[in-house]
Amino acid sequence: MIWLAILTGILAALVMRLTTRRAKLRASIQKIQADLLEFRLYFDEPALIWQAQLNLLRDNFRLCLQFLPAILILALPMLWLFPKLDALYRDRPLRPGEAAVVTATAPFDLRPQPGIQIETPPIRIPHDNQVAWRIRVQRGGRPSLAPAVINYPRNEAPLPWQATFLLISSAAALIVMAL
Repeated sequence: MIWLAILTGILAALVMRLTTRRAKLRASIQKIQADLLEFRLYFDEPALIWQAQLNLLRDNFRLCLQFLPAILILALPMLWLFPKLDALYRDRPLRPGEAAVVTATAPFDLRPQPGIQIETPPIRIPHDNQVAWRIRVQRGGRPSLAPAVINYPRNEAPLPWQATFLLISSAAALIVMAL
């Protein structure tokens, strides 16, 4: 995931460079900074503060519009990539000796497989038209029981994978933008 996040950050930086004009972007940022400075200059003039707030909102909106082409271009691959990464990193593989619940659409019969012990008889769930079993794996990993679905335990990382991906890709993008 680290290399994919770095590659995504580099791609994002390149798309940003190609779709935004630096001079216009710099001018928008300077306008926003000027709006913020007005807060300090006119802190005792409510009418001027109100006007500065409106200007700040307007200038932030214009800045966002400058990023819109890059956001639209990057949204397409991200809509494809994020569900795949979520399926891969949301849950962790089973550890040796760990139990999990397997569900399948009825009628389905789970057969014993090497490395997988079936611990319970099938439990029928009529209103969902499903059957469930509890299994225990002898070897860790992600056993394949297609078309059954294994409820893997959630990943116990200190940060969700999305936050890790965002931090790494943002750092990569900032490094490329600084070059």
